[in-house]
This record gives sequence, structure tokens and C-alpha cells, in this order.
Amino acid sequence: MTLSRIHFVFFIVMLCYLYSCTKQTAAPDYLLSKEKMISIMADAYQLEAALVQVDKKKTKRTFFNKVYLPNLLAEHGTSKEAYDSSYAWYLSHHEQGLLLMNQVKDTLEDRKLRKQLYLPKLDTLNNKR
Repeated sequence: MTLSRIHFVFFIVMLCYLYSCTKQTAAPDYLLSKEKMISIMADAYQLEAALVQVDKKKTKRTFFNKVYLPNLLAEHGTSKEAYDSSYAWYLSHHEQGLLLMNQVKDTLEDRKLRKQLYLPKLDTLNNKR
């Protein structure tokens, strides 16, 4: 594990710890909207499922996080830092996180019924091979 990776993991753990120790009634300003988080997470799950069908080697979490997730976040107009901070907030606020995950699941089920699948830009997939 590289030093920057260790710092990142430490930052996320500390962020979760600090938020779990404080009672906040309102969501912080930096938090991505719930709708944006749902859309990003649903797209990420679909992309990962599609990659399994294409090449199982490319579905390793580190490869996905380094290569595909930054492109997905750019398509949504957000940064990895903003996404990670929002994700950590939802992890530390269990009720909100559970609601979020249920809405992601509902979104995926709705897309499946409507056949509105997330399809990444083809040049994104082709350039990463």
C-alpha cells in the first residue's frame, strides 16, 4: 500500500469517526445531492456489471477505482474527493445511508424494467484496454 493510499484510508476512517461522534441535524455544504449520489452509484454498479461481461480482470476494485470511476465522476460533473466525502458522510449516518442504498436499488430496478442502462462513452472503454 502506498503512502498516499494509507493517508486516504486514514482520512476516510477519521472522517467517519468524527461524524459518528457528533450529532448533526443538517447535511454539510460539501455533500453531493442525494439525487446525484443515487445517479452516480447506480451508474457505477451498472458499469461494473457490464465490465464483468467484457473482461473479468478489469473488474478488480483497484482497477475500477483508478480507471473507470474518475471518468464516470467527470461525466457527472463531480470530483473523486467530493464523491468520497459524500460517501463517507452517508456511511457514518446510517439511516440516511440505508435510504440512499434503497433508492439506488430502486433506481437500478426501474432502469432494468425500462431498459435504460448506463452506457459509458465507447471511447472511454476502448482507451482503457
